[in-house]
Amino acid sequence: MSKEDDKFTTVEMQSSSNMFIGFDLRDKYLADKRVRQAIAYTINNQDIVDSCSGIIEL
Repeated sequence: MSKEDDKFTTVEMQSSSNMFIGFDLRDKYLADKRVRQAIAYTINNQDIVDSCSGIIEL
């Protein structure tokens, strides 16, 4: 399944690999470590864990 908007494409599929969020460090804003840290602070890790409940073994 794929969902698209103007800037992002989200692809959902079954996988046995790890999931991650990657940043294009060539982007002038994302090249700044402080910007990436600010983004990381806004991610609610518990929401991610809760959404995976029943899908994966933790």
